[in-house]
Amino acid sequence: MYSDGYQDQMGGAQNKRFLSTNLKALFLKLNPVPFAKQKQVLDKTIIDWKGKNDQIDDIMIIGFKL
Repeated sequence: MYSDGYQDQMGGAQNKRFLSTNLKALFLKLNPVPFAKQKQVLDKTIIDWKGKNDQIDDIMIIGFKL
């Protein structure tokens, strides 16, 4: 489960939104990775994406294992 905050962050080479397609691709890539590492990758990815831009929305991602 996640809010729209992650995908709405501005950044990247063209200073555009991260977009839901990129977030979904990232989720698929992280699927086999342990939760602790997933958090690290999600944090680093959005920090790198934003660059010097301010965070423009709240970010919430909740993961659970069935």
